Formats: sequence, C-alpha cells, structure tokens
Amino acid sequence: MAYAKIAVALLGAGQSTRFGGNKLETIVNGKMLGTYAADTLAAMGFGHLIAICNSQSPALQSALEARGFATVLNSEPLAAQSHSLILAVHAAMKTEASALLICLADMPFITEAHINKIINEGA
Repeated sequence: MAYAKIAVALLGAGQSTRFGGNKLETIVNGKMLGTYAADTLAAMGFGHLIAICNSQSPALQSALEARGFATVLNSEPLAAQSHSLILAVHAAMKTEASALLICLADMPFITEAHINKIINEGA
C-alpha cells in the first residue's frame, strides 16, 4: 500500500454555527455529509484513520468508527480549529506514521485524485 505510512486526520469537531445546525450529520443524497470524505479516505489505504469529533455528533462518530476511523473527542469544540489540529497531531504521534494528512469532514466532493495530487505534489 502506497499510503500505509501516512496517517490521515478528518476534522469534524466544529459547531456548524454558520450552517445553523449539525452540518456533518445532515443527510445529503441519502448519507451524512460528514461521511463522504471519510469514505474516500478509507478506500485509499492509509495506515491510520483518525477522526476528531465533538460530543454533539454521536451518529457521525459511530459512522466514522464503522468505517475504520479511530475517533478522538474534542472536549473543547468552541476552541479554535487549532485545538482539533493539536488533537490530530497527538493521535498521529501515537502511531508509526511518518506523515499526517489533514482533511476536513465537510468536503463531500473530494476525490482520490484530489488527495493523490496533494500527497504527490507535497512530497
């Protein structure tokens, strides 16, 4: 697997205040918005799948765990996004990963081609 040494962290702990509700658990075309990017990433063979979630999204957390993501609860979702980044880095450091890819959970149109381009051009 080309990406076995890469950990990927899916950030999904935001409050969705501009959206006016739980954006990531909103059903879009039959599935939760927050699972689209997760499905793409889970299919790519990353060595470690990490999801940063908040306590207001139990259905999303369960769906991500079912897809193979280790979930980390952000107990301070009102903190800046940097808090989620810190949690992701700490979780990745507990693995054997040699790199960490950060993705947002609200990217339903991200494709494997996009991710491949980011990784290959960033190397």
